[in-house]
Amino acid sequence: MNHVPSHLLPLLLAAAACGGPPPQDARPFHPSPAQSSSPPAAIPADEPREPPRAPHGLTPAGALGHSLLLGSGSELGDDDILAAWQLLVRDPAGAAACRDLATDAFTFRGVGLGLLGLVADDAVAVRTRLEEVLGPLPVESPRQTDSGASGADEPPLGDLCETLSPAGRLALLAFEETPGHVLRPDPGSLGPASLAVLLAEPRARDLLRAVADEGPTLHARVAGLLGLAVLDPRACADAVKSLRGDPADAPDTDAALAMTLLEATSRFEGEAVGEGGETPATCWAFRVLLARPDATEWFGRLAEDDRLPPRLYAACGLRLADEPASRPLVAKLRTEGGTVPTFFGCILSSDSVQDLLAQIESGALPRELAGR
Repeated sequence: MNHVPSHLLPLLLAAAACGGPPPQDARPFHPSPAQSSSPPAAIPADEPREPPRAPHGLTPAGALGHSLLLGSGSELGDDDILAAWQLLVRDPAGAAACRDLATDAFTFRGVGLGLLGLVADDAVAVRTRLEEVLGPLPVESPRQTDSGASGADEPPLGDLCETLSPAGRLALLAFEETPGHVLRPDPGSLGPASLAVLLAEPRARDLLRAVADEGPTLHARVAGLLGLAVLDPRACADAVKSLRGDPADAPDTDAALAMTLLEATSRFEGEAVGEGGETPATCWAFRVLLARPDATEWFGRLAEDDRLPPRLYAACGLRLADEPASRPLVAKLRTEGGTVPTFFGCILSSDSVQDLLAQIESGALPRELAGR
């Protein structure tokens, strides 16, 4: 049997994802300046270029939220995932993107957040999709209260846990202990099966309301809200409205989330990656920061990171936002040298920092990331 050298395995996997054989000579998506007698020419400022298109006509902030929720979100905490959802549902084109999430998200949490974005406007579509995932659903059983009731008599989650069946306890534990990026939306898998069990509990409405309010994880709270969407759509819609929050309370949500992602990234990515040439979340994060009037400040903070991928994004951002401010960073990166993991087109590789810096200084790579 022929053995494949370990250093070629990433190339073989990337080529398989693109439906073709591995390249004979793996290179980054851009030609290497080291193989040319002159540095790459800058793209003329007046060269016509089709503007970047966000999915469903989303703004860059909405596209950032959509991209993060479609994937596993394993690199983000609950607060970041919630911020991504808030950016999406506040976007003018958010409803169409939520429909996309409800069918195509990788995780049960992502599908659930997509459905919660539709609760206020299309309860029928929400119930239909939940039936596809959970199977036959119980009928609505809203809590009967006077119109002026405050809800102060709602039992807390701790008390309701005492009433659970053994199966119900295990189902609740699944949402409390299993990481959100692990639970898949496939019918019969742990997330959907656990929610179906909770819906069958004798005090399901009260239980799911309490989980939505007090659940220890975001995916537990999402599961509680999805259960309420089945049993008490009005209560669910009210809770979701509160979950959306007020943009005025956190005006820098988009920039903070973009910074979190770019600081956490372990590789430098182009504007189109994978078989479908999708714009990655890191690129949308870059555009969110670049669009801000204080972009130089945000990219300056990113430049202080001690890892190469964030600093290369900072160099690209400063090159466009304040070119003189990019020069010290570029000079420092050139002195340090080295290589960095990259993803351009269908090629996962490790590229020379020197080669990337030449493309940053020419303006070609920063303009590509910006979609200009």
